[in-house]
Amino acid sequence: ALIGGWGGLNQTQLRKILAYSSIAHLGWMILVPHFSPSITLLTLLTYFIMTFSTFLVFKLNKATNINT
Repeated sequence: ALIGGWGGLNQTQLRKILAYSSIAHLGWMILVPHFSPSITLLTLLTYFIMTFSTFLVFKLNKATNINT
């Protein structure tokens, strides 16, 4: 989770930001079953919905990077 968080800090391209975000979320997804197996599916579905929604918004806006 830390690798994804630190790696995505200086990125401006949305693909790279989402890739690092996915790495960070994978780290959390590995930890969830160890502490609370009953919420593993809920966590996975929540992540899927959030990621799909984000990709859909970026696609509809034809966004490829973040302009500051």
